[in-house]
Amino acid sequence: MINRVKDNNSNSSLIQRESALIDGYIHAQDVLPLHCRRTLDQYSYYMLETTERRDKDQVVYRWATKHGRQKNTAPILMVDQLWLWVLPDGTVITCLPNTQKPSEQYNIRKLLSREIETNKARQAIQSPDSLVEMILKTCLNIMTRQGPGGVKLQEAFQSSINTIVSTYRFHVLPSPNTHASSIM
Repeated sequence: MINRVKDNNSNSSLIQRESALIDGYIHAQDVLPLHCRRTLDQYSYYMLETTERRDKDQVVYRWATKHGRQKNTAPILMVDQLWLWVLPDGTVITCLPNTQKPSEQYNIRKLLSREIETNKARQAIQSPDSLVEMILKTCLNIMTRQGPGGVKLQEAFQSSINTIVSTYRFHVLPSPNTHASSIM
C-alpha cells in the first residue's frame, strides 16, 4: 500500500504523474515489479499483505508517539535503495526514490544538491570516486540529520537504548557474585 501526500505547490503535477506511473506498475502482473520506498520490514516481509503492525513497532514511531506525536502523524523510518553505477568513462549514474514531498529537508536529492551547490567547506569533486564518496556520505549520515516529522533519529535511538538499559540493567544481568553455572 502506498501512502500519498497531497502537496499544494508547483510539484503537484509531478506528484500526479508519479502516482499514475506507480498505479500503472505496482500491481501489474506482466511487468517487472516497481521498487517503491519501503521500510526494512516491508523489504524483508514482502510476502505479507501489510506490515502496518510491524511498522508501528519501529523505534522511531514509538519514540515519536511517546514524545507527543499523534499516532496517525508519527513517522516511520524508510530505508531507500540507492543504485549507483560508475561507467568506464567516469560517468556516475545514481537512481533513488523520491520522498513523498520533494520539499522535505531529508530528501536525498535535495541534500545532494545542497551539498554540491552550497557547501564551500567540502573539498572539490576531482574524480568519479570523490563524487561517489560524497554521495555515499550524504546517504549514510541519516542518523545525524533531522528525519521525517522533525524526529532526530540519533536522539530517538539513543533515548530508546538508554531506556532499555536502565529498565533491565538490574533485572537481567547477574550480580558479580553469581556463579556461572546458576545462570546457564
